[in-house]
Amino acid sequence: NKGSRFYFTLPIAQAKYRTLLNSVSKMKPNWKDTPPLALIVDDLEQNSTVLLRLLNLLDIRSESVGSGQEAIQFLKNKTPDIIFMDIMMPKMTGIEAFEKIKSLLGANAPKCVAYSAHVLEHEKEIYDRALFDGLLAKPIELDELIQIIFELFPDRINSDEKEDKNKCAHKEIQQLGIESKNQLINAAERYAVTELMRKFDRLQSSETLSSDTCLLLRSLTRSGDVKKLLKVLR
Repeated sequence: NKGSRFYFTLPIAQAKYRTLLNSVSKMKPNWKDTPPLALIVDDLEQNSTVLLRLLNLLDIRSESVGSGQEAIQFLKNKTPDIIFMDIMMPKMTGIEAFEKIKSLLGANAPKCVAYSAHVLEHEKEIYDRALFDGLLAKPIELDELIQIIFELFPDRINSDEKEDKNKCAHKEIQQLGIESKNQLINAAERYAVTELMRKFDRLQSSETLSSDTCLLLRSLTRSGDVKKLLKVLR
């Protein structure tokens, strides 16, 4: 009746992490001048820490607060370029906080991206009505974050950079066999997300496509922009 104590060891995939960092160095924005300042609003410190580290990989300066009320107080002294707003917070939800910020700052309100574990279709409609500038699902995927940053700050990023990445990915895909390429196009036309993600994983693990190209393809797939995805694939 004394219970048991167990020990185990988990291997850490350092090589994969280094691969991720190498991909980020090629995919991240090339800022024309000073990168944006971000404010993270989340009642859970561990969530803020993860997002802060991801933003740091993109050279984006970040600060964090633990509630909507604290965010409003923060904005009285400093104006960030973008806010990442957790939706499910106690006392004041992310939607309530953003509405309050818009009422206080009007047209001067920063861009605001909602992030939540709840991203079902009817919930997306709620966020759209609240006029958020973007939506990220938890756990946040780095490629989705990169995609949103490119979309929200086009004037602050060297203009030819994203187009160059798309062209490089397109050129790689043209080297695929006709059957493999047509399978990707067919899955994209049907917007078969799970099938596409599995194909990207196989192509990357077999080194048929580079990690940079697969990162871009995953980002385009998750964004739901089938037109852009097909433009790269065809």
